[in-house]
Amino acid sequence: MHRIYDHSQVQARMNQINVPKKDSAESLVRQPTMKETFFEPTIRRAAWVGCAMSFFQQACGINAIIFYSSTIFASAGVPANVGNVYVMGVNFLATAFAVFLLGKIGRRTLMLWTYLFMAIILVVMGIASEKVHNLENGLDTYWSSTELIFTILFVAFFEFGPGPITWLYMSEVMNN
Repeated sequence: MHRIYDHSQVQARMNQINVPKKDSAESLVRQPTMKETFFEPTIRRAAWVGCAMSFFQQACGINAIIFYSSTIFASAGVPANVGNVYVMGVNFLATAFAVFLLGKIGRRTLMLWTYLFMAIILVVMGIASEKVHNLENGLDTYWSSTELIFTILFVAFFEFGPGPITWLYMSEVMNN
């Protein structure tokens, strides 16, 4: 401001910019403390469910799948860059499709079913990965294809359920 205005005008401009905060109803609302958030009966359940949903969203394995997807695809003979395009493309398309599923099926149903399918997919992926990596004769196309398909399915099911629903829940229920 000193470059634009004279020294005498700077304080006048600063006073124009600094508008005193008015006492509005929003500023008078007291925010709950951490103890109240987790132990106050009116908001306790929402807080614990929100924390559990966030924990299970992160602990379900999506970060490992996304991070190692290029390695999974490379071990099956698909170039890593192509594998990343598939995974991120499915990630994008499944997120867009999840918007329609949320309205039709409902959040609770989607969360329960997608977690069930994701658990089954992870078991099959573990078996397929064990079979692919313990081969001595080269590449087994059946198990490597199974691993690729189930990697993409896992990403899709994550984006149908825990991916968006956790953050929808948090924004709607925990609005304070």
